[in-house]
Amino acid sequence: MFVPSQTVQDGLKAIPEWFSVGMTIGGGMIVAVGYAMVINLMATKEVWPFFFLGFALAPLSELTLIAVGIIGVCLAIIYLNLSKKVEAVVELHLEIHLATY
Repeated sequence: MFVPSQTVQDGLKAIPEWFSVGMTIGGGMIVAVGYAMVINLMATKEVWPFFFLGFALAPLSELTLIAVGIIGVCLAIIYLNLSKKVEAVVELHLEIHLATY
């Protein structure tokens, strides 16, 4: 805000082309590295459906990335709560089943 726009434009024009091309290539690689990190962190069979659901939902809807992320977090919380309840019911049935024998 304190630097005139012409000064910034002159500075950008002074950058060599090889450096600008390298930064463009590096910026493109950051996307691939980001996806690889996400896949590496969530590489469990329980979360793969959420991963693919997000990729299917994002282009089909006009939702922003933040909206798709919020939907994903909500679905994950619902999934975790339901799976805990299912585990509790299975344990209860197992205890009842074992107590009858």
